[in-house]
Amino acid sequence: MGNVALVMKSSMVVPVSSCDMVISRTSSKEMIKQPKSQRLTQNIAKEVDQDIREFYEIDNQPVLGSGLNGQVKMCVHKATKLNFALKTLSKKGLSPERILRLRNEVGCMSHLDHPNILRVHEVFETDDCIYLVMELCRGGHLMDRLFAQQGRYFREKVACKYIYTVLNAVAHCHAHNVVHRDLKLENILFETEGRESGIKLIDFGLSQYQNPRESMRKYVGTSYYVAPEVIDGNYDAKCDVWSIGVIAYMLLSGVPPFYGATDADTLVAIKLGDWQFDEYLFNSVSAEAKDFISKCLTRRPFWRMSAATALKHKWFSHLQPKKCNLPSVDMVHRFSSFIVRSTLAKIFMDVIAHTLLPDQVTDLREQFDKFDVSRSGMITVNDLRTVMRRFKGFKEEYLNVILANLDLDRKGEIGYHEFLAATIRRRNVAEENLQIAFEIISNHGEVITSGDIQALLGNSTFDLSVIMEEVGLDMDSKITFPVFKAILDSGDEGLSYLDMSDVSVE
Repeated sequence: MGNVALVMKSSMVVPVSSCDMVISRTSSKEMIKQPKSQRLTQNIAKEVDQDIREFYEIDNQPVLGSGLNGQVKMCVHKATKLNFALKTLSKKGLSPERILRLRNEVGCMSHLDHPNILRVHEVFETDDCIYLVMELCRGGHLMDRLFAQQGRYFREKVACKYIYTVLNAVAHCHAHNVVHRDLKLENILFETEGRESGIKLIDFGLSQYQNPRESMRKYVGTSYYVAPEVIDGNYDAKCDVWSIGVIAYMLLSGVPPFYGATDADTLVAIKLGDWQFDEYLFNSVSAEAKDFISKCLTRRPFWRMSAATALKHKWFSHLQPKKCNLPSVDMVHRFSSFIVRSTLAKIFMDVIAHTLLPDQVTDLREQFDKFDVSRSGMITVNDLRTVMRRFKGFKEEYLNVILANLDLDRKGEIGYHEFLAATIRRRNVAEENLQIAFEIISNHGEVITSGDIQALLGNSTFDLSVIMEEVGLDMDSKITFPVFKAILDSGDEGLSYLDMSDVSVE
């Protein structure tokens, strides 16, 4: 069975293969092309046509792990000494179709903007390799944590929280037509080694953009987690929900619901769909948890929950925020300060937001969750209205102004990094973050040109000449690092033409 790990609860021992199934190639005709996007998140993680070794120490660095498509190790940004994770995807001997698959991983990850999805920082490409510079998670993966538990299973309250977080990230993927297709314990990382660490969904090497009206056909995934319809070669996004059901089963019991002496035997068991809740293993597990797993492991996809529906399952009811759990009114006042800033300063702050490390935004992350009433990983118009109406002094006219100024990519909702850009204090941004943001925008050049800014904006409807004119620049201007900082500093802590200082807690 290749590499084998033992998952155990009490005296019961079950072999769990950690090797992937054979991956069938997907032709370029069957792949959904990466959608064009106005989303800055997608354009920030752009390809850099330079030698990565000029900017990062990548040789002789510790190896962190290996994914389906390549090795992951640490790298160090030379100018700031900040650490990142580096995934190296080798192109040697690969067909154009397989290289397209590698680029698809980059596209899927950069297209998404969610606090629990690993962020791609930069992309470098040579004739032989694609290098993904990503945020660094130091806490190991969920399989490691499971093995470290007494009895090798989690208390239900902890498992419920982890599953809800992963499900939230997956629902965000599906809302943006991205299907992960390889959800498993090893693809869920902890940000830090702490017990209360946040988690991140990683490894989009098998992910695919899916047209919701069409089925996927290729047989991909990891044996213990794969849905029966994937084996049959006719499936959609609900294959991810099946995998989440398997993960939930394992977190609560320490064993998988389907297993065999070989991978082939496991796949036969999955196709038969014959599983049960062992009375000994699940004697202390709630009926709600069992119901959730049952609805995820429903063999027919038509009757299986979608990720969005699963988020509303009664198992998660105790995780929902209480009505009195209002965000800080200071967040509203920060919105007001952000509104007055120049468009270019707002765009630069969005890039800076992507450079912030988890420990720099812990409080803001909690505030974002309070605004994200729908639990979609985005702040929708209805989310914003629901929260703002609970503040004293709120006026309906404020709603459209906040949305128009914070929703930089004009998608009709406020993304996670857009929220961070609007709420982090400029004085709290470290010099290292400014340096990295400047390098990203300028393609590691000495100045930022109007062409660099246009590349960042992509196909958005912003008028670049107007944006430049706002800060006294023209299309031929070169923005040096001191000018970059001056643009960021102008207008900070001010109040907009819409003064929301009267908004307060009731």
